[in-house]
Amino acid sequence: MYHLYYDEVKKSSVSLILIGEGDETERKADQFASYFLIFPSSLYRMVEEIRENANRTHLEVEDIIKLGQFYGISHKVMLYRLRNDGYLDAEEIKNMDISVIETASRLGYDTSLYRPLSESKK
Repeated sequence: MYHLYYDEVKKSSVSLILIGEGDETERKADQFASYFLIFPSSLYRMVEEIRENANRTHLEVEDIIKLGQFYGISHKVMLYRLRNDGYLDAEEIKNMDISVIETASRLGYDTSLYRPLSESKK
């Protein structure tokens, strides 16, 4: 949506860059998507519930996938939001972007969130 309304170039594609890298437009698009789709209080409750149920203070890649699936957003955008809100740091994120599709599949989730849209759906 950000690209549609705010990007002068009007490009629309899945970004494969690392979180926090790339051009300013992609960073703004990630931020816009994460705040448009997830209320801060909702994210706080979900993270606290995960931490309490798992009896730990840190989030793991399976937790990030669960959150992304719940909110219907890409893994990259979920990581962006969690880092931006202080739930993850840069070092933790490095370990969260590995084998996402395989892990989501193993957990029983639909993996279409992690793949580019087909031309007919763009």
